[in-house]
Order: sequence, then structure tokens, then C-alpha cells
Amino acid sequence: MKKKTPRLGSVSTVIAQSAVKNNRTAVTTSINIGFILLGLGLLGAGGYAFYTLYWKNRHRRLKHSEQHAASNVSPSAAKAKADSIYAATKGIGTNVKEVYKALTGVNYNGLIDIYNAFGKREPGGLNFSLGNGSDEDLWGFLKGDLNENELKNLRNLLAPDARSLL
Repeated sequence: MKKKTPRLGSVSTVIAQSAVKNNRTAVTTSINIGFILLGLGLLGAGGYAFYTLYWKNRHRRLKHSEQHAASNVSPSAAKAKADSIYAATKGIGTNVKEVYKALTGVNYNGLIDIYNAFGKREPGGLNFSLGNGSDEDLWGFLKGDLNENELKNLRNLLAPDARSLL
């Protein structure tokens, strides 16, 4: 005699197979969403680290003033003067005479050119920071290495229109 399979069993089998298939799809979708969220989190953390360590402390170039005379320092001379000031102020001790020599007679836009050529530089000595947070621009080097009397003397050596920058 033949046994009849109840129809209810085959319907429940189809429903069970459908549920397993839907469960696999749901699990796969959840895993994919998890990887997407993890990737976005890592990307956000990397972007924040880049901003904090480098972008926030980047060198911002100054623009020439149309109200003042044209620069009396060529771009190559500005680079050379910036390098000589850096060599004179880097590390322990400052060669004040070299700084005075580099900036004597420089006008407003010439000082802007030297500032832009100087950029941001490492102060020297022991430096254990990540990124460029401890790097300084020209103003930071001069104000950090020269005392008030030396800064006053330097202002007097600059052209009259450039004295307001320092």
C-alpha cells in the first residue's frame, strides 16, 4: 500500500525553505551594511586625523597689498632670505645679525614674499609631535627667538611700510 504524503507537510517545507532563504538574505544584507558602516567609520577617522595633524596647521599664504609699493625682493631672493633666516634661527641660539642682514630695507610686499617663501618649518631640536602642529611660520620663528629689544631693532631696519607686519 502506498502512503500518502500530507499536503500540509509539503506546504510547511516550502515555507521553511523560503524562511531559510530569506534569513540568508537578511544576514548577508546585515553583514554588507556592517562592512559599509565600518568602512565609513575608518574613512571618517582617517579624514579627521588628516585634518587635525596636517590641514588645520597648514601654511596660509599672505596676499600682496595693492596699497603698498611693489615688492623689492625677487622670488629667488625671497627664498634665499627665508633660508638664511631659517638657518640663523633654527635650533639653540639665534644669529641676530644674519636676521637683520636678511630683512634690512625690505618693504611690505617684499616681507610678504619672504613670509610666503619661508612657509612653515620645523623649529629644530627635539620634536616628538605627529603631523605639522609644532611647525612655525616666519612670525613664529622671529617672535620666539628674538626678544622685544631685538624685534624693535628689526622693525627699525625694515622699510617704514613693512613695520606693521612684524
